[in-house]
Amino acid sequence: MIIFHSVYFIGDGKAIHLSKTYTQHPILFVHGANSDFHIWDTMYDRFIEDGWPSTLLFAKTLNDPSNTTILGVIADGYQIKLWVDEILNQTGASKIDIISHSMGAVSSRFYIKNLTGIDKVDDYVSLAGFNHGWDAIWVSQQSWYIPNTYIGESNSTFLINLNNGDETPGGVLNDTVGPRYGVLSHVTFNSTHIPGNITWTSICSPKDEISTPINTSILDGADNIILPNLSHMSFLYDEGVYNLTRDAVYDIGISYKSPSEDDNDHPIEQIISSYNIIIIFSTLAISVIIIIKKKKD
Repeated sequence: MIIFHSVYFIGDGKAIHLSKTYTQHPILFVHGANSDFHIWDTMYDRFIEDGWPSTLLFAKTLNDPSNTTILGVIADGYQIKLWVDEILNQTGASKIDIISHSMGAVSSRFYIKNLTGIDKVDDYVSLAGFNHGWDAIWVSQQSWYIPNTYIGESNSTFLINLNNGDETPGGVLNDTVGPRYGVLSHVTFNSTHIPGNITWTSICSPKDEISTPINTSILDGADNIILPNLSHMSFLYDEGVYNLTRDAVYDIGISYKSPSEDDNDHPIEQIISSYNIIIIFSTLAISVIIIIKKKKD
């Protein structure tokens, strides 16, 4: 007996794809300022070791990671939107998980809140997130200070809009409703709760020398996890942080199949050429003829 599972027959020498079934959402890793996708190498490898297929892990480099202006972060948000749409189309998934670090938390939160990401994200993890900037009074005393220009200004129009209302839109946890005082921006926000299915997690440390003080990383409506002794970059390599991150994005009970893609997007073990199919059926036909002939003899 010969059984074929989800085999597509295509002529003219094109590839034949075996369908793949996934049981986890794809993950997009978003790095911070002055960095690139390589900062995720350790965490990426750990996900692979724990059974995540490489076809569901996406670490990319932003176009201009050295741009720490508000306009630069907004541009990053639009790039994240393009990435998410491409990944969902490529994998066939309906939602994605996002893991961010440092300023990547700001750009990815901007995407979720302002660029339709609320309907496309399932789990969100902020590592050492620069979510509220630095203290507004301290920033105003710096020589580089230009109002409403750099992302570190906690009372900039951009960060006030990002953190006003619901800081974690679409979250499964309840938010503060009503007045909420920003200890860094020194602004009173009007908090609301936008319900949804996103699980928000923020992992931070009082020893973080960049996202400091720790209040900058705390998100209203998220599962805020405070670890005692982590520097800013060690979030990317610490095994304990990885374990918490993995548990935050782990999904139970989902299953979906990827769509057919171009030949080059599939590993060789998932592709059978139409010429090979012809050979297989030719061999089977010859075998059947021989068996019939032997029976007649």
